[in-house]
Amino acid sequence: MKKAALPPKAGAPTALEEASREALAALGGSMVSACVMYPLDLLKTRMQAGKPGEHTLLRAGRAVVREDGMSGLYRGLRTDLLKCGVLNFVYFFAYVHLKRALAAREAKREAGAHGEAGATEAPVTPPPRRGGSGGDGGASGRACGLAQGMRMGSALPVMAT
Repeated sequence: MKKAALPPKAGAPTALEEASREALAALGGSMVSACVMYPLDLLKTRMQAGKPGEHTLLRAGRAVVREDGMSGLYRGLRTDLLKCGVLNFVYFFAYVHLKRALAAREAKREAGAHGEAGATEAPVTPPPRRGGSGGDGGASGRACGLAQGMRMGSALPVMAT
């Protein structure tokens, strides 16, 4: 019989809300990062292009400000914001949504695996011996014989260490 899924806890975010929240955080973070780092990236690109007189960061910065003003340091930022924002939003939305779905699936699988592990462990677990010494439930001592093990619930003989 299949159990009905439990409704989410009151106040707990749904998978869609959690993924959206993470994706919006990634969007904001990528936009702030792009705004801060864009001028340095532009100057690095101009230095690599090898324009005459722009061999250092300071010289490249002065040349850009002289030609285009301070706004020249941010030329092309809008397209970069759009690209980075959309990519990071989609990436993190998918990541969080899939991570949550896989975690739920793994939890179900793990619950089943624990039951299977217990079922496979039972036939080879040595039965407790009466009057044994040591703190291991009486499992120390000589080897458990096959016939004795089968009478006491163990399918395989287990050698004591």
